[in-house]
Amino acid sequence: MNIKLRNIPWITDGANDFLFQKVLNKEIMSVLEFGSGASTVWFAENIETLISIEHDEGWYGKITDILNSKGLSIEDYVLFPRPYSNVCSSYKDRLFDLVVVDGRDRVSCAKASYKLVRPGGYLMLDNDERSYYNSVHGLLEKWEKISYVQSGPDKTGWIAPHHWITTIWQRPLTDE
Repeated sequence: MNIKLRNIPWITDGANDFLFQKVLNKEIMSVLEFGSGASTVWFAENIETLISIEHDEGWYGKITDILNSKGLSIEDYVLFPRPYSNVCSSYKDRLFDLVVVDGRDRVSCAKASYKLVRPGGYLMLDNDERSYYNSVHGLLEKWEKISYVQSGPDKTGWIAPHHWITTIWQRPLTDE
C-alpha cells in the first residue's frame, strides 16, 4: 500500500519552527523518537543519529518502505510491542539532543526516557492538550518549557478538530 506523508513532522507550526532552527544550528543532531511517521522521514533527511521506536507492525512496514524508497537509513528503527517505553533500558548509556514522545503510552515513554535527554537537550510531547498527559508537567517541573498552540490551519493546511499543543521542555545543564 502506498501512503503519502507530510513533508514536515506532524506537530504544531511553532514546534516545527523551533525544531527546524535547532537542527539548522546543529543543536539537535541525535533523536530518540517514540511513534514513527512523517517526523521519522524528516529526521532521517536532516540529522545525524535517529532511533525510532514503533509498536504497530503494519505502520512500521509502511515507514520502512518509505525510508527505503528514498534511500534513507537511520541508526535503529525498532519494532517493539507496547508498552514500548521498556525499550529505554536498551539505551541507558546514551544521551540524546531530543526525545520525541508522539506515539502510544506517552506518559510512560516520557517517564522512561527523560533521563536520556542530554543536559541542555529537549523532550517534546505532542498533543499536550490532553489532560491525561498532565503528569509529564509535574515530572519535568524543574525544566524550562514552552508550549506551542495551533488553533487554525497549519502550514500544510490541516485543521485540528480542537486546539492542538506541542510542548517542549529543556533539561537544565545541571540536575539539582
